[in-house]
Amino acid sequence: MSPLYVLDLAGNARVSESTVDIGAYEALPLGIETPVAAGKITFLPNPTSNLVYISGAKTDLDYTVYGLNGQKLTEGVFTASHPAIDFTAYASGLYLLKLSNGETHRILKK
Repeated sequence: MSPLYVLDLAGNARVSESTVDIGAYEALPLGIETPVAAGKITFLPNPTSNLVYISGAKTDLDYTVYGLNGQKLTEGVFTASHPAIDFTAYASGLYLLKLSNGETHRILKK
């Protein structure tokens, strides 16, 4: 192999015989992937266009929603009778949801 031998993301050679792979089809997945473990707090649907529901919380949790610029947008409490946040009024983009248990989650608004 030549010293210019390069592998793509899947570990395949970029040069095969006389064909050069420029990697046009390599792309990272779009969206937010959050692994779901037993007992882990999750928010669905994510991405959302309006309401985001909490799942997996064992107790009431205070929350604060921040824009990516650090501006506090809203705060409240997740309870059994109020398990959602309304993102309808927010512009499309990424938001940070900080919980009173110390966790921070990313929410994507469509």
